[in-house]
Amino acid sequence: MSNNIKVVCRFRPQNALEIREGGVPIIEIDEEGTQIGLKGKDFQGSFSFDKVFGMNTPQKDVFEYSIKTIVDDVTAGYNGTVFAYGQTGSGKTFTMMVISFIYIYFMHECVLSLI
Repeated sequence: MSNNIKVVCRFRPQNALEIREGGVPIIEIDEEGTQIGLKGKDFQGSFSFDKVFGMNTPQKDVFEYSIKTIVDDVTAGYNGTVFAYGQTGSGKTFTMMVISFIYIYFMHECVLSLI
């Protein structure tokens, strides 16, 4: 069982409206994938995380790093929580829905192994 809290940040790709209006991403992710730099016209700064996932990161990579150990612990009888926080339209539901389907698959496999 893992006891630590991971703080991860995931960025979604630009949507059609953002592209059409000429929006430009204002983030830069460091080589280690643990820090972001913001370079907006009104704000600049940097933030550190346990892991930063870029705009083209596959769902599987997010799951493997952020969620899999929690699912493993839950299937072993421990409690676990995944908390998604962010602005409306930032991709929380997309991320969590796919992760929910992966979790349901794992639970199905666990139940089948008990039969």
